[in-house]
Amino acid sequence: MRTAVACFVLAAAIATPGIVVAAMSSGGRVATYRITSFSARSGATYPVPAAAIDPALRPATRTLIRAFKARGVDLTFFPTARGTAEGFEPGGGSCRVDIVVSARTRAPKPFFSRCPTGSIKAGAVTIVYSPALVGPTVRQAVAGLR
Repeated sequence: MRTAVACFVLAAAIATPGIVVAAMSSGGRVATYRITSFSARSGATYPVPAAAIDPALRPATRTLIRAFKARGVDLTFFPTARGTAEGFEPGGGSCRVDIVVSARTRAPKPFFSRCPTGSIKAGAVTIVYSPALVGPTVRQAVAGLR
């Protein structure tokens, strides 16, 4: 049943112009697409590889990926808006690691997690993370960012 619901949600996202879709196979390969065009006549969508993560966010995202990898958690970051990227732990569960890194003064809340959140300002970026208990890992990882 879970697979059927996931397929339905993925199909709905693909059919919605402007939505970023991330697909990961069980082999670990990741592909991201931003749907930029939809033809009402044919019903076809035209996927285009998503834009790269904002250069201002890359030091923070790289540091977070390394810190969590050292703890056995694989984070995958995707650009979600201008000056914002979201990284999350693949897999199931309602409280997986989900981190938003943003150049905005107020970063959006993590999309995938329903757990308590925390936040920190690190250099020029704001980081919102969930669950809140990963706060020490996040703070330690970004302590040297300016």
